[in-house]
Amino acid sequence: MRKTNCLFLLCFYSACSPLFSQTVSGDSVSEKYSVNKAVDFYYSAAGKSTHLYNGGEHPGYNSFNVIGHPYLDTPALQSGKVFYDGTEYENIPLMYDITDDAVIAKFSLLPDNNIRLVHEKIESFSFGAHLFVKLIPNAKEKDIIATGFYDRTYQGKTSVFIKRKKILRDDPVENGELKSRYRQVDEYFIKKDENYFAITSYELLLKIFAEKSSDVKKYLRKNKIKFKKTPERTITEAAKYYDQLTN
Repeated sequence: MRKTNCLFLLCFYSACSPLFSQTVSGDSVSEKYSVNKAVDFYYSAAGKSTHLYNGGEHPGYNSFNVIGHPYLDTPALQSGKVFYDGTEYENIPLMYDITDDAVIAKFSLLPDNNIRLVHEKIESFSFGAHLFVKLIPNAKEKDIIATGFYDRTYQGKTSVFIKRKKILRDDPVENGELKSRYRQVDEYFIKKDENYFAITSYELLLKIFAEKSSDVKKYLRKNKIKFKKTPERTITEAAKYYDQLTN
C-alpha cells in the first residue's frame, strides 16, 4: 500500500476505532481486530476505485515565470474513463500532463491530493473528445514510434494516432526578465497493413495511399482540407476516405 493509502487508512482507523473496539485499547488482540475491521470497512466503503490509489502523489507544476501549463487542453480536471490494470473506471476526474506522458486523477476519498497513475498499468483513457491508447512498438517499429499514449483519432483498416507533446522553451528576454513558455508539438502516425508510418508532409501522406493517392488528393481538394492549415484533420479524413475506397 502506498504512502497516501496508509495515511488515509490511519486517519480512517483513528476515527472509526471506537466503533470496532471490543475491549480496552491496551488489548493487543482487540487492537488487531479493530485494525482489520477498519481495513475491511475502508475498502468496502471505497469500492473498486481504491485500486487506483497505488500511484504517487502529483504535486502540480511551478508556474513562476512560465506561460501556459503542461496539460492537454486545460489544467482543469475533466470527467473521463481509464482502463487500468485490467479494469475500466468511469467518471474519474482526469488531467493529462503531456510534457511527461503522465495521467493525473483525483478521487473523492482523497480530496486534497491528485494522484499520478502508474504508467505501466494504464491501457487506455479518455476525456473530452480524446481517446488515448498505449502503443508498445516491437523491435522493428521502435525506429518509428516510441512507447507511450497516443490520441487515436480514427480506427478502421487504417488507423490514425497523434502523439501530443508540450515542450518548455525560453522566450526572448523582455524588460530584463526571462520567461519560459509551454509549446505544443504534435506528431502524426498512420498504421496501415500492420506497419506504422510517421506523417511529416502532405507528399508522404499521399505516398502511403499510393494506389488511391489521386482519389484521396481530389477528395481533400474538393472539401478544401489543407495539410498545412489542419494536418490532424487532413490525415484523419484521408485515412477515412482511403478505407471507404478500399472496402
